[in-house]
Amino acid sequence: MNIEERYKLSSPHRRPTPERRLRVPQRHMDIVAQPVKAKPQPYAAPVIPSVPAPISQPKTAIASKPTGVPASKPLSIDLPSASPESTLRIRRRFRISKALALQVAAVFMILVSGYISVTTWLVNAHVQAQTTHDSPIASSNNGADPQVVDGNQNISEAPITNFAAYKVPPQSPRFVYIDKFKVQARVFKLGIGGDGALQTPHSSYDVGWYTESAGPGENGAMLLDGHALGPTKPGVFYDLKKLASGDTIRVERGDGKTFTYVVQQVSVVNAQNVPMDKLLVPIKPGAKGLNLISCTGVYNAKSESFNQRALVYAILK
Repeated sequence: MNIEERYKLSSPHRRPTPERRLRVPQRHMDIVAQPVKAKPQPYAAPVIPSVPAPISQPKTAIASKPTGVPASKPLSIDLPSASPESTLRIRRRFRISKALALQVAAVFMILVSGYISVTTWLVNAHVQAQTTHDSPIASSNNGADPQVVDGNQNISEAPITNFAAYKVPPQSPRFVYIDKFKVQARVFKLGIGGDGALQTPHSSYDVGWYTESAGPGENGAMLLDGHALGPTKPGVFYDLKKLASGDTIRVERGDGKTFTYVVQQVSVVNAQNVPMDKLLVPIKPGAKGLNLISCTGVYNAKSESFNQRALVYAILK
């Protein structure tokens, strides 16, 4: 009998019984119940199987597309639609831009209307100042016509031969030509005389230019006057009333530039009914005009004037 058998026989209470089970201390249970942390594994890239390249077919082997086979649909990409908030912002921005454009257009129209109104007012004021009853050009002694010829007093009938020697400023009229009557006359500056009447040239062969009217080729109307009769001979505008529509009158400026005007209307009126307001503006609105005036009719030696006036209206060709 060995030592182990003796130990069992001497200690029968230590013998294992079926009812006795192995028990694990509580502290050991806590350790066992804790999960075991897995160790991190190194990353391994997935293996992508290689796709064999398509076998290219010779061009001769490509057959035409068989009929009846539906065509493949084109690739379509669905884009995200605009949100209601962004659409509302775009609409508001468009409304603001449209309102701003309307305001700018309204301001522009107001400025243009104001400019036209001011320009029209200035032109009307100038014409009214020239034609008012208090203006010197519209008034004369005893209410007579402003183009009152000084009779035959102090009017020279000496022929004019030194045309080349006559000089004027570049923008002023120098000569006037009426080809129909073979007239060439010098042009002098004239204003309003002491009696309130429009002055006349000292020579019966010269022409006067009213300096408050337009110049050659300028906007508005240029007004020229001249004598129809001298002491014994006809003056430069003796045949003025014989001009007809379509006849031409040329005006040469001091710098040598010539302007050709075409006659539009010729009329003869009584000395008391001369329309000076019409003589200061072109016969056609917006055109560049030339208006001529001279005496005609019956001469009254007592009043030293004629009873009628010849008026010619022309515009720049």
